[in-house]
Amino acid sequence: MADLQNISIEVVKGIGPARKKLLARLDIRNVADALRYFPRAYSDRRQVTHIAQLESGASALIIASVISVSLRRRSWRDSVLTVKVSDGTGRLSALWFNQPYFGNRFRKGQRLALFGNIKVNPTGKLQTANPEVEILSTGESPSPNLLRIVPIYPATEDLSRHIIRKMMHRIVERFADRMNEFLPASTRDRLQLVSLPAAVRNIHFPETWPSLER
Repeated sequence: MADLQNISIEVVKGIGPARKKLLARLDIRNVADALRYFPRAYSDRRQVTHIAQLESGASALIIASVISVSLRRRSWRDSVLTVKVSDGTGRLSALWFNQPYFGNRFRKGQRLALFGNIKVNPTGKLQTANPEVEILSTGESPSPNLLRIVPIYPATEDLSRHIIRKMMHRIVERFADRMNEFLPASTRDRLQLVSLPAAVRNIHFPETWPSLER
């Protein structure tokens, strides 16, 4: 991994000087540091749930289209952004608090993927507060946030889990195969171990739960 220690984290798409400083606070300064920055937990997002099947108190992945976007200000610093969505089986309100700028991302008719905890509000309607959201576009590469076992990385106020996850996916895809083995093949075969690059891929982005144990 010695050569990867000499590759600055800035070679990764989306990381400029500002994010480089934020990542340094997490002791991530080069590609080798990033590959050793392991998830603290995982979230199973392999299954899309229809809105009509949502249960209060459960976390779920929903794919739906935007019906409306509205912003309500209760004071100059206190606001609620509401994005109402439908998947044809029902409707759901996604709420973001004190993030008015977030509303610029959404428009009627967009398809969104939302992951969050589901609640029923006092009027009996479904809602989710501050969910992870992704705008779906045709022709894009598969997202590291959808339809898979998703890694949950330690994050900060200025670096969200979503941002770190996308960064880590790019790093693992580009650099994991350049990691140097330190166990002989005979030892790996005897202990039934996968290669180091495969093990790092499994830790960061496992395809199945059993692959985490390899």
